[in-house]
Amino acid sequence: ETLSLADCFERLADSPTTSRADVPDGMLLAPQGIEILSFDRAGRSCLRPLTHLARRQYDGPMVRIETDGGRFLTVTDQHPMLVWEAGRTAVRLARDLQMGDLLPCTRTPRHEDAPDFATAAVRALSPAAGQVVYSPEVADTHTFVTSFGLVTHNCIPIDPFYLTWKA
Repeated sequence: ETLSLADCFERLADSPTTSRADVPDGMLLAPQGIEILSFDRAGRSCLRPLTHLARRQYDGPMVRIETDGGRFLTVTDQHPMLVWEAGRTAVRLARDLQMGDLLPCTRTPRHEDAPDFATAAVRALSPAAGQVVYSPEVADTHTFVTSFGLVTHNCIPIDPFYLTWKA
């Protein structure tokens, strides 16, 4: 079952096996026994433990990223995004993305040695209004797959706002 982060947060917040903490402008969950689709450094899909999931109000600049194939994602302008360039992944802040940048996304692997991902080209970048944001933390790989199939990086340690309100 594919869930949005909002739906996942609501389900986990009500689970008796999830620890939760109220924090300024939000809530931090520490679920037990939940795995999330992720990608390892070799570009292979894997399931990894979801160690934390945070929800908070965010009033700063955000970016709506649209790709070919109809994928889209709205993130803070400082969210670390994975970009495929020169045959490897690089990390770039959302505000620094350019039209045509290639973002990794899920696909069925063609053969065993091939990465489990394809790429989707950025076709539109637009400012978005502040809203509720969700920050998942994934063990080991520090990546997760969004509900639209885009592979993205955890917010930590790059997002200093997350660290501020978590403290």
